[in-house]
Amino acid sequence: MIVTDILDNRLDVARKIGATHTINAAKEDVLSAITDITNGEMIDIAVEACGRPETCNQVFQILKMQGQAILFGMTHVDDVFPFDYNAMYMRIPRIIVTNSARAGENIRAIGECVDIMSQGRLDLSHLVTHKLDFKEVQTAYEIYSEKSDNSIKVVMEV
Repeated sequence: MIVTDILDNRLDVARKIGATHTINAAKEDVLSAITDITNGEMIDIAVEACGRPETCNQVFQILKMQGQAILFGMTHVDDVFPFDYNAMYMRIPRIIVTNSARAGENIRAIGECVDIMSQGRLDLSHLVTHKLDFKEVQTAYEIYSEKSDNSIKVVMEV
């Protein structure tokens, strides 16, 4: 599994949970690195999880022929951005666009995760970097939104 991010602390967590390769996209050329790692075979399944125009387009550059692209990230800046249609078209990909909140599936998904966690089959504790009392909601929001203090997930205790 190859994971890209621009924050080294997140790449450290990815390695701890099984990533075989990590790429800091702020410091390395992702396309070149993936080409080298895969010996030019590229990626079977690419998950885009940040919603940036450049990463949405990059998915189709790193995907192998007829690979699967999962577009999960939600754009936070522009609702409309230039799309590299040719890069997508040339790969003949299977594309899955998922957004559980908009599809109304978030309640079901949360329930399933809580159930799996209560059975001891899923441990997400490695993602929780901060626990704050609900009285500190503004601080928690700032830490999470600014990705400060090596935050990944901030949990509010009620």
